[in-house]
Amino acid sequence: MTTETTIDTGTDELLCVIRDRVAIITLNRPEVRNALSDNLTPALRNMIKLCGENPDVGVLLITGAGTAFCAGGNVKGMGAHRDQKKLDMSYDEKVEDLQERQRLLTGALVTVRKPTIAALPGPAVGAGLAIAMACDIRIAAESAFVSTGYLRVGLSGDYGIAWLLTRLVGTARARELMFNHCVALHEGQSRRSPAVRFRHRARP
Repeated sequence: MTTETTIDTGTDELLCVIRDRVAIITLNRPEVRNALSDNLTPALRNMIKLCGENPDVGVLLITGAGTAFCAGGNVKGMGAHRDQKKLDMSYDEKVEDLQERQRLLTGALVTVRKPTIAALPGPAVGAGLAIAMACDIRIAAESAFVSTGYLRVGLSGDYGIAWLLTRLVGTARARELMFNHCVALHEGQSRRSPAVRFRHRARP
C-alpha cells in the first residue's frame, strides 16, 4: 500500500511529497521554466536539508513542473527586492554570503548521505544544470537538453558548476560545455554540440 505525506515548503513555488520513502521535490514555477527565485531557492535549500536528515526518507528525487527542469537563475529579478542589510554589505561580505547560499544548495546535495535523483522533463540551464549534476543519478526525457547558459549573460559559472562538470565529463569536455550555448543529451537532437553523456537513462 502506497503511503504519501505532503510537506509544507513554505511556498507554492516548491512542492514536496514523501511517497514510499521517496521525497519528491518539485520546482513549481512552470510559467518561467522553474527559474530560481528569492522564494524558491531558500525553500529548496531547506528541503534538501530536511529530507536529508529525515529518517522516513530513503531517496531524494528533484524534478520540475511542466516541460522544464530548471532554467537557472532569474536574471531579470537579480538585484530586485534586496533588503537593506545585504545592500550595506561590503564586496567581500557579499561574495562570502553568495558562496554560503550556493554551498547550502548544490554543496548540500553532493554531500547528502542518501541517493539523490534528478528527473529532467526538459531543459536544465545554468544553476539548474548544476543542481542536476549535484545529484547521484540523472534521468532525462528525450526532449531534454542542457546549457551552462553563462556565456549568454556574461557571467562565470556558479553553484559549483565548473567542478561538477569536470567531475562528470572531464576537463576538456567541461570546457567545451562552458563555452557552448547548449548541447543535446541524446543522439539525434539538433543542438550545437554532440550529445553529452552524463545522464543515466532516457525516458520518452
